[in-house]
Amino acid sequence: KIRMLSTFLLQQLRKAGFPPSLDDKLAKKLHDEVFDAGNHFYFCEGTEENVTIKEGKYEIRAKESISKNSDVYLIDHIWTTTHPQSRKELLSVPDLCNRVSELLHLTDTEVNTVWDNLWCTINGFLLPNRVDDYPRWFLMDDVGLSIKHSHEPNVKCIPLLYISEDNSRPPLTLSIMWPIEDLDEDDVLARNYLPDALDDNIRKLRILSFYDSLSSVKTEFDELKMSIPSVDHAISNISGPDGSKPFASPSNWKKTLQNLQSFEVDTNLTLSVFCDRTDHINSSFIHSPRIRLVDNPNKANVLYLIDHVFGENDDQEHRKIGVVTSQFWWNGMVVSKEHLAKTVQNYSRLIGEDVAWFPICYDLGIASQLKDFIADFLNRDEVSPLDNIWILKRYRGRQSIDYPISNNLFCALRHLDICPRLACKYVQNPALFHGKKFDLRYCVMVISLEPLLIRRHPLFKIRIANQPYRSSKGSSSNDSGCVDSNSNDRNISGQELDLESYQSHFTVMNFLSEDDPLQPIRGDPGERVDMTMDFFLREFANQYPSEEASWERVVQPRIDAMLREVFEAVRLTRHLQPPHPSGVPLHPNAAWSLNQPNETFARAMFGVDVLLTDSLQPVLLEVQWAPDCDRAVDHCPQFWDDILATLYLGETSSSIEL
Repeated sequence: KIRMLSTFLLQQLRKAGFPPSLDDKLAKKLHDEVFDAGNHFYFCEGTEENVTIKEGKYEIRAKESISKNSDVYLIDHIWTTTHPQSRKELLSVPDLCNRVSELLHLTDTEVNTVWDNLWCTINGFLLPNRVDDYPRWFLMDDVGLSIKHSHEPNVKCIPLLYISEDNSRPPLTLSIMWPIEDLDEDDVLARNYLPDALDDNIRKLRILSFYDSLSSVKTEFDELKMSIPSVDHAISNISGPDGSKPFASPSNWKKTLQNLQSFEVDTNLTLSVFCDRTDHINSSFIHSPRIRLVDNPNKANVLYLIDHVFGENDDQEHRKIGVVTSQFWWNGMVVSKEHLAKTVQNYSRLIGEDVAWFPICYDLGIASQLKDFIADFLNRDEVSPLDNIWILKRYRGRQSIDYPISNNLFCALRHLDICPRLACKYVQNPALFHGKKFDLRYCVMVISLEPLLIRRHPLFKIRIANQPYRSSKGSSSNDSGCVDSNSNDRNISGQELDLESYQSHFTVMNFLSEDDPLQPIRGDPGERVDMTMDFFLREFANQYPSEEASWERVVQPRIDAMLREVFEAVRLTRHLQPPHPSGVPLHPNAAWSLNQPNETFARAMFGVDVLLTDSLQPVLLEVQWAPDCDRAVDHCPQFWDDILATLYLGETSSSIEL
């Protein structure tokens, strides 16, 4: 019987460039579990060509001539794990640490040593259809580990998640290899370790993640960095006012300005609001007689839109002429993580100094910033190794999921194999609430960008970690939130810092599913707390009783000043990259639209996430578009009345001016 590959598997194969001519062979080998690479290849002692790249002790050669795309070979995975679970499994799974140490040819079998050396050898992939999940990291068997690196490969390897057609076996992760060039007898097999790194400078820098030691990286980087151009991190083509010139008013802004004026003079307006997502706003949330929800966008004077487009092919746009919307064209400048970093960099360049409320941040998808990150990391390793912890944020994805925190350069760089990321300096000295990390979600309403008119809802949401926070100096914090540091060891490990503990370092728990068999977050979740703002403020005052820690007179004004400055940065550096398809300059208050530019204006609410340092200085974490407001409604039933009335009715009694 000819075995057939499932549609699920075929999608993985086509995406990876696997030749359809080998589908039948692969199906049979998968079904029969045929690992026959040993019949066609042999091991021999490795050469000294890439002495700094961490490769297997041996190399693998062809026993015979093999034609391009003529066969496929299965490669077993010794171990498959996730970043949060990897160190725990090395500690808990019997003999795993010794086995991995043997495969990596290490003489030291101590868990932290093995974990630190793992990242220059392990490989990762995202489970199909679970792009917002944690990547799976796997260690191939001796055959896979013996395939050398080359920018001119003769074989290709890809990981697969294999699920049998009848589900008679548990899911299996393995890799497959096939020749992409003709092989002669005794040819050494080589694959490209960085097939997705198309930029030459980025490839030169990312290959350092496969080096065998940090000292080897330092030596190579000292020679390499001079050949990588250093360019200004900020976007050069900023459009709009720069703070010193009069505000411009192009002629094609006329309709936007007219709509603004006509909307604001109607003080008796009753809102007819259309929202395209009933899970976001529905009639049960609305109590004001001046606000009603409508099902037909053509009968609305406010389009509160979560999605930009609609239709079967996502190619239709609501008619926006004569209405006000909830989407500014510049939203992406703050809600996309990489664009938020660029916005802050532009703003810092404009004012001539770094802002105190945004951590050091590098976009690792840009060669110059990737170079600067590596330089910063290596310098800190020499000068202040305890102050060298970074959080690797995806450009896109669910908040806090797959945001590895690490003081290991190889771990940080290898996560670029999965997706583009930012490397942000981790705030190692957060303020603590009864010994736990916490952050705050503010709902900020932008009524106008030019002039800047913004307000915030008086209610903020408190999110708190489930487990106590361990300080960056290797000690646990006490119940008062103070840190008792007693270690100056420059070699303090990630295990001692508990950097892989989601329950200690992150505060967003609603994305975790304890019933999901593929969910990597395990262990005691601790006590999950949904506290009110009033309770938090009372407890905060007890925990931080000094006048310098007064929430009303010191902390909240600092946060409010930061919230305003975030959008001031947008006002002064607004840009659209690439430019609008129409080629026209966009009014700063104009609504987002592909085919109706400057036809109407927008007013929008953003969720802004704020962390406090132990000196009670605010730090901006992220800006969220269409934030989850379910808990806000639970604590404040009139929440959506307040938001809509502030944005679109001009009411000020239920919000605070910033």
